Amino acid sequence: MLKLVEFSANFVMSVFLKACEDSTYRIELGDEPEYCQSLAMNPEQIEPDLPEGSWLINLVAVWSAPDIASIEQSLAAVKMLNGRVKLGIRPFDKHEETARWATVKEKWGSPIRLTFRDGKMLEEKVGLLSDNELFEMVRRAL
Repeated sequence: MLKLVEFSANFVMSVFLKACEDSTYRIELGDEPEYCQSLAMNPEQIEPDLPEGSWLINLVAVWSAPDIASIEQSLAAVKMLNGRVKLGIRPFDKHEETARWATVKEKWGSPIRLTFRDGKMLEEKVGLLSDNELFEMVRRAL
């Protein structure tokens, strides 16, 4: 029997989108565990620690309120596994920005969630997911 996962809707927003002086954006995380990281927008290459272990990468369009809201859901999903899957949150403006560090098929929709294990992409999901769909995606990255 499949157990449905429900995340608590009673949370205080700990995530903020901040504009930078160089016309990029960054995600600021409040008091979140170290396995939850804000990633640079439009990096030249993948960060050195991303190819190690299991990751959920949440790509959020800076112009989309539902994308920004999806971050809280991703935080809740990885916390249920106590850091066995790390979370990276990367803002983007244009879908082409992912080409330097990952091969993402989606060209129009968002948010985009990617799972990786030891540098290999396992899954790509686009759009809003139920709590259970996201948790199962994260669990499969173990």
